[in-house]
Amino acid sequence: MQSITVSVNSLKGKKWLLLALLVIFFYWLPSVGYAAYPDYKVLKYDSSGNPDPVWGANGISFDSGGADIVADGATDSSGNTYITGYYYSSDSGFYTADVRTMKYSPTGTSLWGGSFGKRYAGVYEDFAEAVVADPSSIPNNVYVITTYNGAVGGKNIRIFKYDSAGNALPNWTASGKTYNSPSNSDDYVTDAAVDASGNLYVSSYYNDGSCISPAMCTRLLKFDAITALQLWAAPAGITLTTYREQKVNALTVGSDGFIYGAGYVREVSSADPRNILIIKYDSSGNSQWSPSVIYDPPLNSYWASAIATDSFNNVYVFGSESLNYQALVYKYNSSGNLQAPIPFINYNDNGVNSVGADYINDGVVNGNYLYFTGTTEVNRAVNNNSDFFTLKYDLSGSVQWPATGVLYDSGLDDFGKAVSLDPSGNVFVAGEAYFVIPFDYTLSNSGNITVTQGSSGSNTMTATLSSGATQSVSFSASGLPSFATASFAPVSCNPTCSSTLTIATNVGGTTPIGTSTITVTGTSAGTPNKTTTFSLIVTNVPTLDSPTATSYSKLRKSFVTPFRV
Repeated sequence: MQSITVSVNSLKGKKWLLLALLVIFFYWLPSVGYAAYPDYKVLKYDSSGNPDPVWGANGISFDSGGADIVADGATDSSGNTYITGYYYSSDSGFYTADVRTMKYSPTGTSLWGGSFGKRYAGVYEDFAEAVVADPSSIPNNVYVITTYNGAVGGKNIRIFKYDSAGNALPNWTASGKTYNSPSNSDDYVTDAAVDASGNLYVSSYYNDGSCISPAMCTRLLKFDAITALQLWAAPAGITLTTYREQKVNALTVGSDGFIYGAGYVREVSSADPRNILIIKYDSSGNSQWSPSVIYDPPLNSYWASAIATDSFNNVYVFGSESLNYQALVYKYNSSGNLQAPIPFINYNDNGVNSVGADYINDGVVNGNYLYFTGTTEVNRAVNNNSDFFTLKYDLSGSVQWPATGVLYDSGLDDFGKAVSLDPSGNVFVAGEAYFVIPFDYTLSNSGNITVTQGSSGSNTMTATLSSGATQSVSFSASGLPSFATASFAPVSCNPTCSSTLTIATNVGGTTPIGTSTITVTGTSAGTPNKTTTFSLIVTNVPTLDSPTATSYSKLRKSFVTPFRV
C-alpha cells in the first residue's frame, strides 16, 4: 500500500495461501452447515491505536454476496482511502474474476459507484494487484494496476488511472493501458509505486525462456504520468543464470527519488530456501546496487513482502521466515549495508503463542515511526482463527502500541493486507475478513389433496436452498383429521430437494368428511423451522341404490320384445 505522505509499498497477497484457505472454507465449513466468504474490510485508528469513533471498532465492510478478495489499499492527501481487489461475477458474460476498487471519505462514506465501487469487467479474468495515489495532482488521481488474461501472451498487465471522481483520465482510457512483454510471456504484477511527478513504476515477474526453467524473473516498468507511454523496462535483480527464481514483491520511491524493491530469490534447486532480495534503481532504470543485496541467513527460507524508507534514506525491509514463522523487519542504510540489531524488529506475537504463525504483509514509515500489518495466530489456541495485527514502532525499534499489536478478529480468519496513513497520522488497515453465510432455505408444496374416505393422496414438498451450504432438513406433518396418517419419502433431504408426502385415510377407523388444513414443517439444526400449508379434502365414497323387485320387473319388461303367434 502507498500513502501519499510517506514512502510505502505493499505485498500482493500470496495466491497459493488464498487458494488453500478457500479450500478449507468451501469444503470444511459446508460440512457443518455454513459457507464462508471473504469481505473487504477497512479499519481506521488514531496515532495511539484507538479505533476511529465514526468508523468504530469493526471499521467498514463491503460484501458483494460472494468472495471479495483484497489485494491492496492506499490513502491520499485528502484522507480518502482506497481498497482494491477482485470478485467473481458474470458481468462480462462469463463467470470470471473482475476488478473492484472502493474509495471512502475520511468519515467512511463510499465515494465511487455508490455502495458498489468502481468496477471493471474485461472479456477475461482481471485481478487487481495494486492501488497507488498520485501526489502530483490535487485532488489526487489514483492508479489501479491489474494482471489479466489476454487473448495474446496469456497473462498481461493492465493499468487504470482515474481522477478523484473515478473517471478514466485521457490517454489511459476506460479499458486501461496494457502491457505485453515482447516475448509474449506471461506477465504478473506484484506492486507499484509513484514518484513526485506522478510517474508510475510497476514490478512484475515473468518467464520468457531466459530464466532457468521453470522459474521466474523480475522486470521493472516505468510509465509517464500524463501520456501513459512506457518509458522503460528493466530486468531487476541479479544474474539470471545464477538464481532459479527472482521476485520483487514490493516497491517504494524514496525521498531521494530512487526506486527500492524487495522480494526474494531462490537458487538453482527448487528445494533451496528463499533469500531476501533488495534492489535500488534510479529513475532512468539503472541499478544502483550491483550486485543487488541478498540477505542469506542459514537453514530456513526468508522473503520480503514490503519495503519503506525514512527521511534519512534508510531502508526498512518487512518480511517473514519459514522456520519459526516470525514477522521480521531489517534495516539497511542508503548504501545497502545491513544495520544492527539484526533483525531490527522480531515479532513472534511476543511469545504469547509460540506455535502460531505471524506474517507481515505491508509496512510503512511515517515521520519517526514505522507501522506494519499482517496476519497473526496469537489467538489460535482460543478461537482457531487468524487475525489482523497492526503494530507501531519508533525508528529506534521500540514498540509503541500493545506488544501483540492492535488486533482485529471477526470470529473467523482475517488477513491484514495493507497499511497507510493520512496527513493527520490516522492509520488505515485494509484486508479480508471472512464471514459466515448461515444455511437457509424455503419450503413449498405442489397443492391441495382431494381423497375419498379409505383412499390416499400425495403432495410434493420442495425445499429450495437460499443461502449457505446445504444441510439435512427433516419433514413432519400436523393438522391431520382423525384416522389419517402421513408419511414422507424420503423423511429428510438436503436442499435443493423434494420429498413426497402421502396421506392415507380410514386407518383404524373412518376419517370424517370435510376439509383440513395440513401444515408441513421442515426442521434443520441451527435454522428456524419452515412451514408450508395446503388443504386436505376428504369426500364420501359414491354408492349405488339397491335394486327392488318392482324396478327390476320394469327394467326386465323394457328389454322384452312382444311375440305373437
